[in-house]
Amino acid sequence: MSRFLNVLRSWLVMVSVIAMGNTVQSFRDHSFLSEKLYTGTPEFVNGLQARTFGIWTLLSSIIRCACAIDIQNRTLYHITLWTFVLALGHFLSEAFIYKTAPLTIGVMAPLIVASEYKKSKSSKITFIGGKEKSHLVVFLQVFPSLGCSSDSSVLQRLRRKRLYDRRNETRGHF
Repeated sequence: MSRFLNVLRSWLVMVSVIAMGNTVQSFRDHSFLSEKLYTGTPEFVNGLQARTFGIWTLLSSIIRCACAIDIQNRTLYHITLWTFVLALGHFLSEAFIYKTAPLTIGVMAPLIVASEYKKSKSSKITFIGGKEKSHLVVFLQVFPSLGCSSDSSVLQRLRRKRLYDRRNETRGHF
């Protein structure tokens, strides 16, 4: 397994453990959310909303931890990617549309974590079946609405580069 995948697995476990801590805090004391996260309108935070947030966070944590254990599973990897996309969408909408979560450290931390997962565009992931794909390719295939089909020029360039790398590898240049 590549060094990048080991780092990614460790990062996913760390994010999962932190999320489990947030889950416990959400169930123990709902004022945690109004004091740290939804500071724009703390009167909207109640016990039901805190427990719902806690269950959502727990589910995301379990999915991320499962992906860290079996990172070669393509379906689980995509589901994990979607947990970060949904979290990013949620916190951005709460900050900029609903104005319930101003950009404080409590909101910035989840935004940074949610965006870090998609940041590395040059690293490769080898899924079961032996197909290598960069994070960019996975991202573009998950979001075809961005105008990038499986035959787009970006994917063609990545395929040519991979073919070039394989040729040089067999010639002993690596």
